[in-house]
Amino acid sequence: MASVTKTELRMALQTHGGVIAKVADAYQVTRQTVYNWIDKYHLRDMVESSRVLMFDMAADNVFIAVEKGDFEASKFVLTHMPTPRRWSNRQELTGANGMPLGGLPQDVLEYMGKAGITPDVFMAQFVEMMRAEMGGGQ
Repeated sequence: MASVTKTELRMALQTHGGVIAKVADAYQVTRQTVYNWIDKYHLRDMVESSRVLMFDMAADNVFIAVEKGDFEASKFVLTHMPTPRRWSNRQELTGANGMPLGGLPQDVLEYMGKAGITPDVFMAQFVEMMRAEMGGGQ
């Protein structure tokens, strides 16, 4: 089994941002071996520090990209930053006004509008009619 000094392990952890799998690959050992070395040299705090530093560097890169007007970076910040104003990644699975995708033909929607029938009322009445046809209540 390969062996590593405390100094070598510290440098590897810093180089790879505390990513154990990358350190293991660099030394061609298992991740468990790297964890054993970390425990042997009491470097758990150092691993966490490396990870925090890597996270901070990534965050800085995102903020720089946002400042440069990078749309994808901006979208990432808006959907992932832990703030009360965070945007949602929710996707609509319905069309306009809650209608099923594909919805009703435009001429039918226009007629409904002239008749003062909203799509949600139409759908509720349609569902009620279908349930009555099927002999069910619900």
